[in-house]
Amino acid sequence: MACLQKRFHLSRSALYRLFAEEGGVLRYIRAQRLDHGHRLLVQPLQQLNISEIAHLLHFSTGSRFGRHFRVRFGMSPKEARHQGVVTRRTHSSRKESDQPLAMDWIAEV
Repeated sequence: MACLQKRFHLSRSALYRLFAEEGGVLRYIRAQRLDHGHRLLVQPLQQLNISEIAHLLHFSTGSRFGRHFRVRFGMSPKEARHQGVVTRRTHSSRKESDQPLAMDWIAEV
C-alpha cells in the first residue's frame, strides 16, 4: 500500500477514498490478481499448474488462491481450466463455413 501511496503521491486516506467503491484497495488488487489467474487458466498453451499460478500471483498457498477464486468466479481453478478446454474444443470444432459468434469475434480481437 505504501508503494502505491508513494508512486501516486497520495495520502493513505486519499488512496482509500479512491477505491471505496471497489470495496477497498486490497479487494481491488486481489480481484485483478484473480482475473489474471483466470486468464492464465483458460489460455490454450498455458503449461503452469494451479499452484504455480497461485505462486506467480503472490498467493501464499494454492488453497488460498482456490478459495478466493471460488468466491470470485463460482468455480474452482480446476473447473475453470476444464471449462476453458471445453470452450476451445467447441470453438475449434466449428465448421469453416459457420459464422463466428459475436462474443468469439470480440474475444479474438
